[in-house]
Amino acid sequence: MAMRFKRSSGNGKFTMIAASGGGSTRRRMAVAAIGCWTLLAAPAQSQEAPAPEPYIPQSAFERPQAESGLEGQMRVCNDALGYLGCDQLWHGGKGGGGAPGIWGAVAISRSSTAYGYSYDYPSAESANSAALDKCNAGLKGKRDCQVRSTFARDCIALATSGDGAWGLSATYGDLVADDKDALGRCQGGGGKSCSTVLAYCSPNGGFHYWVGLAISNEARPKVGIAWGAPAQSGASKLALDTCIKQGGSKCKVRMLLHNQCIAYAESPNGMWGAYNNMTRKVAETNALRKCRESNGTNCTVLLSKCAMDPG
Repeated sequence: MAMRFKRSSGNGKFTMIAASGGGSTRRRMAVAAIGCWTLLAAPAQSQEAPAPEPYIPQSAFERPQAESGLEGQMRVCNDALGYLGCDQLWHGGKGGGGAPGIWGAVAISRSSTAYGYSYDYPSAESANSAALDKCNAGLKGKRDCQVRSTFARDCIALATSGDGAWGLSATYGDLVADDKDALGRCQGGGGKSCSTVLAYCSPNGGFHYWVGLAISNEARPKVGIAWGAPAQSGASKLALDTCIKQGGSKCKVRMLLHNQCIAYAESPNGMWGAYNNMTRKVAETNALRKCRESNGTNCTVLLSKCAMDPG
């Protein structure tokens, strides 16, 4: 059994659904890549070896980057003259291509957890308007949404709970940090079932969808996989919960990646191998190889999911 998020119609929310753990019939190329790393199972021993701590990769896209000299000059100019004024100054007073599309906004309903968001807009006003329109469109005429955050060249995350609580992160420029902050604010507001439903940047470098794999530390391991999650925390929690529901003992998250594929292969004698790659076929082929290298016999791929697979 595996879990994923599915976008609900109307309000843009993600909900969790169950799906079987087989290979998908569709293939998609990822829009971003993280350096590939592999896992190799150790042969069963009389005394269990401690499971390795989960490695959580983080791409250069997610890490805040140092401001260049030109970016610093442009920031000072923008603060003083605005984007259109700087654009005209840069092009000798004639103007160039207009304001850059760097603005984003998040609007949230006053009476529910309905939300709307925008990115890549040329001004704060246009970003706010787009976010409000999307939020109010999901309320069937109620129109009580309010802009809660407007930002440029930054990232943000939103977590909501079924009991009506929500948390909107500060803008850290780091999707993982934003995810953690949004969850903390939601839980701090009394949320009992908080999960991150939105995590993105503006300008938008491509939305991240996460895939996670959890494996128990026992002779006959249990496995949980999650995919299609909008944030790292969601994929991690779902993979871990699924592993535990399968009866796993000492389940740990072993892989967390965005916009990639994960394959898990297992042998009847309990040996296994896991591998991640941008393409499903490469992940599956190498998961089988890793299973055989760990003395597995008759290895077969049991789970194969890509972050952007449909439900």
